[in-house]
Amino acid sequence: RDTDWTSIEGFHDTLKSNASEMLLIRLLRGERSESGAILRNELLKDDSRSEEMRSQLIEDLIGRPISETTLSIVNELAKSDLELISSSAKNLLAEQYVYSITNRRLSQPRQRNSDWWKMVG
Repeated sequence: RDTDWTSIEGFHDTLKSNASEMLLIRLLRGERSESGAILRNELLKDDSRSEEMRSQLIEDLIGRPISETTLSIVNELAKSDLELISSSAKNLLAEQYVYSITNRRLSQPRQRNSDWWKMVG
């Protein structure tokens, strides 16, 4: 985990073509680098990969910051005929929706408190 595998030249392509799906899932879990996101996005779009792998990659994104590119891919996967992928994508999108609403509410000033202080003061 302490090794920055994303900086090793050619490792990305070697992983993509030779590594087992379980190894790829483990390497990408929690990986936030740009090259890790690129690899994840490529795997999510790769229809030759197993439904289980792609679903697991989506589920591992829950609760983490997600780029617009990845979110766009997940949006498309939510329409998939593959139930496991579609379900995972919909769960992630629902979580992102709740997260965006919560952040919007927290960033808005609380009108009630400021009105109350005007009345008291």
